Amino acid sequence: MIFLTSSARHLKLKGRKRNYSLDKYPSGEIKINVIADVNSGCVFIIGSVLPDANSLLEIMIFGDVLKERGLKVNIVIPYLAYARQDKQEGGEPFAARVVCNILRTVGFGKAYVIDAHNIKLNRFFRFINVIPVNIFSKEFSRINDPIVIAPDKGGVKRAKGMADFLSCEMACIEKARLGPGRAISLALKGNVRNRNALIIDDMIDTGGTIINAADLLKKNGAKDVYVAATHGLFSGNAIKKLEKSQIKKIVITNTLPLNVSSNKIKVVKIEPLIEKIIYS
Repeated sequence: MIFLTSSARHLKLKGRKRNYSLDKYPSGEIKINVIADVNSGCVFIIGSVLPDANSLLEIMIFGDVLKERGLKVNIVIPYLAYARQDKQEGGEPFAARVVCNILRTVGFGKAYVIDAHNIKLNRFFRFINVIPVNIFSKEFSRINDPIVIAPDKGGVKRAKGMADFLSCEMACIEKARLGPGRAISLALKGNVRNRNALIIDDMIDTGGTIINAADLLKKNGAKDVYVAATHGLFSGNAIKKLEKSQIKKIVITNTLPLNVSSNKIKVVKIEPLIEKIIYS
């Protein structure tokens, strides 16, 4: 049985879905009522942790009421916000740890996160990280003479998975971060001259990192630059900047609800991957 929280209602999943009502008290507090008669077995909650606190709170309350009914409750988190705040520096909080510790208190049977920004967070909240390599490889399997690019050191494992799938080489970009949402690409490790470069990353937010990476690749002789990214945040005027960039094509999944109108950006469905998790 599947329960979709508010943050995942845009997903069209196959299988038996159960209803519940989500309302608010006059004070603004969340009120959840599980309408379905579910008193035994195993269920899956599908819900993203978004920047707003209500999405996390909804998952927590919902998971708690289902566990109280004696159910084994698993969860699939299409998008895990705050995962980029994954270290404590100066006065900056380790927000990713806080969110993971909160999720851990529910005691989910199994937890899956679609392409978490930092896999090391599973030491606070045990989850299986699932990267949509299969989905992206279908989109880019016909690129001639490809080379897969990790846009930073943290993305090397993700890039290697794609490179193995496409049976091609990979390269890595070293970058320096200037602040939240601000990064500058510094150097390229690998030869991309006369190759078609495929950057693979977990998300596109403001677009700055990907655009800088594409510029660096073109300066180093790459033919065309393609991008595969799991989560499309597209903050501010990101889409306009991406349309003017040197990137030829961007493929993003619908882990988040997207209404994108761009000749460069293609949105592919994440549902087959989530269904594989649920029914395998």
